[in-house]
Amino acid sequence: DIERALNDTTGDAVLLNIDSPGGEATGINELADAIYAGRKKKPMWSYVEGMGASAAYWLASATARIVIDETAALGSIGVVMAVPDPTKRTAKDIEFVSSQSPNKRPDPTTERGRGQLQAIVDDMAAVFVARVAMHRGVSEDHVLSEFGAGGLRVGQAAVKAGLADGLGSFEGTLADLQRHVRTQQGYSARAEFRRAFAQGVIT
Repeated sequence: DIERALNDTTGDAVLLNIDSPGGEATGINELADAIYAGRKKKPMWSYVEGMGASAAYWLASATARIVIDETAALGSIGVVMAVPDPTKRTAKDIEFVSSQSPNKRPDPTTERGRGQLQAIVDDMAAVFVARVAMHRGVSEDHVLSEFGAGGLRVGQAAVKAGLADGLGSFEGTLADLQRHVRTQQGYSARAEFRRAFAQGVIT
């Protein structure tokens, strides 16, 4: 859908309408990268009405501007992993792991196993934080200290922390994006005229 919107010659910009608590990590980084790269092709903004959390915020952060409703909740920057509790297994669930692969089935009931699993979610969260920092043009330390530390910030508090750029409505954001496009097109036309004049194409 993003690729189709970017290639659609009848549209000059893309506005993502986001209301989601997030989801699985698989594919989110690639999609966010596509959105971030797409900003070079067309203006891309996002509007959050209810919630832009976790994976949904990752995507919103990749756009050039985030506008939210006063009651919208943003953040939940972090990674959660759920693993089966081995103590709840029946005799039918007994597993044998190859001797060559001692790290294949970390046991969450042991300190070593918990450490292995914690390292996985920490590594994934590090990518999340780094991407949000890049998208929003702030440091990773700023994301860690000001963007809720895994919690949510609502409305003006989210704007103040830098998670969003302003408060507004969907209709107002759409109108602002349309004005932005017309302004940019005006700048482009004037710049093209100046280049042509400087090259002697226009006298």
